[in-house]
Parts: sequence; C-alpha cells; structure tokens
Amino acid sequence: MPISATTTTPGRRPLGALAAALALAAAAPTQQAIYALLDDPSGNPVQGATGWLTEERRWQLQALPSFVPPSGEPRPLVWPTATSDRRGVLRFGDDRWRPGAGSGLATTAEGLGALLPRLLAGRPQRVTLQPMAAVSTATGSERFTLHARARLVDGSRVVLPPQTGAQVRLPAGDYECWAHSEDGWTWQRLVLRAGGRAELRFDGAVQRVRLPADAYVHPDGWPTLALRGANDAADLVLRGTALAAPLVTWTGQRVTPAMVLPGPPTAEPLSWPPPREVATAAIDGGVAGATWFGLLRQPSGAWLLLARARADDGGRVQLPDDPGGDSWLLCTGEHAPFAVPWASTARLAERRPDRGVALVVAARDQTGLPVADLVCVFEPDGMPAAAVMARSDAVGTARFGRQLAPGVLTVVDPRYGNQRIELADIPTDPLNLIVDPGAVCEGTATFADGEADATIVVTLRDPRGQLRPAERVRAVRPGEPFTFAGLPEQTDLLLFATATRAGRTWSARLVVRSGDDEVRLVLADEDPELGR
Repeated sequence: MPISATTTTPGRRPLGALAAALALAAAAPTQQAIYALLDDPSGNPVQGATGWLTEERRWQLQALPSFVPPSGEPRPLVWPTATSDRRGVLRFGDDRWRPGAGSGLATTAEGLGALLPRLLAGRPQRVTLQPMAAVSTATGSERFTLHARARLVDGSRVVLPPQTGAQVRLPAGDYECWAHSEDGWTWQRLVLRAGGRAELRFDGAVQRVRLPADAYVHPDGWPTLALRGANDAADLVLRGTALAAPLVTWTGQRVTPAMVLPGPPTAEPLSWPPPREVATAAIDGGVAGATWFGLLRQPSGAWLLLARARADDGGRVQLPDDPGGDSWLLCTGEHAPFAVPWASTARLAERRPDRGVALVVAARDQTGLPVADLVCVFEPDGMPAAAVMARSDAVGTARFGRQLAPGVLTVVDPRYGNQRIELADIPTDPLNLIVDPGAVCEGTATFADGEADATIVVTLRDPRGQLRPAERVRAVRPGEPFTFAGLPEQTDLLLFATATRAGRTWSARLVVRSGDDEVRLVLADEDPELGR
C-alpha cells in the first residue's frame, strides 16, 4: 500500500496554531524552522507527540548514490527530535541547526503516528496522526532493532529512525525493513494497515559473512544503513530473505556494485567481497586532499560507482585502471566539483582545481510569486558526471554550491516545463528564473464494474524518453480528477492506471496528447476467471 505524497497538506486551521506558526516563520526569515501541525483523527491538536527528522541535503551530485556526501564516506543519519506543544505545533530547528527540508516520523505514547514526508522550512504543514500498526516476531518476546523506510506513491522514500524492542509501531504504509537481533539480519517487505499487526521473521537459511577490517556494507540504494560499519570486529550474519538482498560493499579504494551472495549457504564463513584482480596506479591528480570517484554511466543513464580514493597532501591518488565504456572520474573537495573521462588520467595533473562561484537560483512563477520545492539540475559543459541537483526552499531559492561555467541549468520538476538555460558564466547574484507551466493532461480513472472504494495509481510516461523526470505518478480515488502539468505541447504520451483489489490486478492503458481534452481511463480486471 504505497503512501500518498500528499498526506501532509497546508494547515486546515487558518487561525490558532497555523497562524502562530506562520507568524514565527515570517518574523525570522533568516532562521526559518520546519513546522508541522499535528492533529488527531478527530481534528484536535496533539500535544506531547515526539517527532524525528533527518535533514535533506540542499544539493546532491547526481552521479553519487543518494545520501553519500562529496567526502565519499557514508554516514549514519542524525535524528534530532522535537515535542509538539499544546497547539499541536512541532518545531524543528534552532540557532545552531537550520534545516531547509527534511522527512521523518511523528508518534504519540498512545499509539498514534504519521510519516513526515518532505517538510520545508517556513511552510507549516498539517499532519493527521492515525493509529499505527504493531510489528513483532512470532513469539512477541524477542527483542530486535528495526530499520524501516516507507515507499510513497510517487516513488520517493522516507527513512525512519531505528526502533528497538520486542514490539515496535509504524504508521500504515508500504515498507522495506531490515531488522537485527541475536540471530543476525533479516530483510522483509511489510504492508501495514492502521491498527493492524505484522510478523517479522528471523527464520530460514543463515550465512555468516567474513569481511575485511575496513569494509562498510549497506543494502543497495540505502547507503546510510550500515549492516556492518568500517572497522566493526564481528562478522555479518544474514538470515532468510536477507540472503537474496543486493549489497554494496566499500573496501578501501574499491566499491563493489550491488551483488547478491552466492548460494547455497555454507556452514563456513563466506569471504566477501569476491576476490577480484584490479590493477591500480598512483596518479598525479593535482588536488591535495580531494576525493575521487570512479563512475560508469550505464545505457539507462544511471551511474554505477566503482571506486573511491582520497588524494594525499601532494595530490597523488591511487586509482584503478580505466574499466572502459562511458566511464568518468569525479573530483570533489574544497573546490567546485569537476569530472574527466577515466581514460584521460595521464592528463589529470593539467587540471587545476577551481573554487568556482556559488550558483543560486531564485525561482518565480509567471505572477512573480516564489516557487517552492522546484527541482533543477546544473551540468557543467562536458562534465555529465559533475551534474548537481538542487531544490528551491520555501522562498524559491535553490543553492547549488560552487559550480563551474559554462554549463546548462535545466528545470526537471514534474510540475513545470523542462526549461534549459545556458550559462556562459555563473552569476554572482541570484539567477532569476521564471518557470514555464507547460501543457497539461487532465482526466479521471474509474473501474469497469463501478467500484468506488479503492486507490488507483496513474502513471504518465514519455515514449520518446525526453521528458524529465521520465515517469510521473498520481494516486486518486475512482472518479477523482488527476492532472499532470509541465508537459511539452501537443506531444503523444502514455498513461497507465493500476489498482489491486482482493488480490487481483486491474489496469488500463491509453495513448494521449498533451493539451487535449480530458481523458478517461477505465480499469479492467487483468486476471479474469476462466469462462468469465
């Protein structure tokens, strides 16, 4: 059951707590905090709820895995907490910590809770707490530590703080979970209903994994979850379905891409990662103390991280030989990030670091109002591996850090058109950007049998592969209108609608043209019974 990304909405209480939160945000614009207004299912403010929030990076190098900082050292997430006041206001941020955006969890001792998906500083949002689900083992007495992340309907993830006990509670939703107990690690997907229960299983085959002393192991796509941190003495023990989970392993200068342990399990410890002869050479990188990443761009456009090394005080760095293909070296440090083809390592010393200029974008709509949470990408010319993604804050300001010109700034937000702005130089003042609303596609989705109590997921795709992001998603009730904006004019697009009812899949598919009249999707049962 994916969770809708719209579970947090602008405050329903126009006075009281919302007005107070707005007044606080306006009174100190340079010290904006993140505010959430917590209600119970009856709409009453919730006092004494605990909130956990992890801060979102203001900008991210697209070629690096999510949450991996430019230093290249995966770090556990930090979870500052806050407590809601009598008006139900939950406030994150102070004079020392000023998060621009973050996500997390809010719960009460009485068992109410909700996800906090992408809260923005200066934009109070209302969150309704609902009865949570209980997660425990079959006996209900075994203690474990649960690491969970929820999947929202738009495909984004919300990582939750780890919880330890014989029973833990989570809001309703669709989760990927890793749990650790005396029996080792297990991996499980849980679909939780409000007030329901779910069983965590530590049964199945077991494999002990022996790692180098400096190894850091995490699940694919979840680099902040250390199944085994660097310099941990104990072996890694995996059980049951965890044996089928793709793992990424960092050892010294090598990063082993996601791999599944070979089977079947053995009684003896398995040495990991698999031995591999990789020729390396000390190269004059020309940048003392910089971190270098070896990357391979795949046909899909996704980046595969293969190596990571830090240059010494003389700028020399130990790097593997060029693996071939569309491979790049990305350099980060106290300068603007830059990238060179991996095959050109012989000329690295010719590339001197440049501090660059801080790129700041001020996004406005066509009426002059700030555009919050706008997603943009800046790519220096000839350096695809150095592309940076940033989101605008509550007042429409997006900060990309120090960048090199010339380059191209592209709007890749699903709400607006894919504008491209060529920059010969990085402006010292904020770059004013007027976003393009683009064309729209509007419609409704219904079931062929008239069912009204279900959730339908509508997905839009561009068959040409030119739309960014390439896939856009909405979750609606039957007959509820949906809208996709920011589309190119008069372009053929694909619409898919899917839903699950009583274990059966319903779907519809339609080719539409952006800007045309409202479309209607009618879902049919994909799995009709024989003879129906």
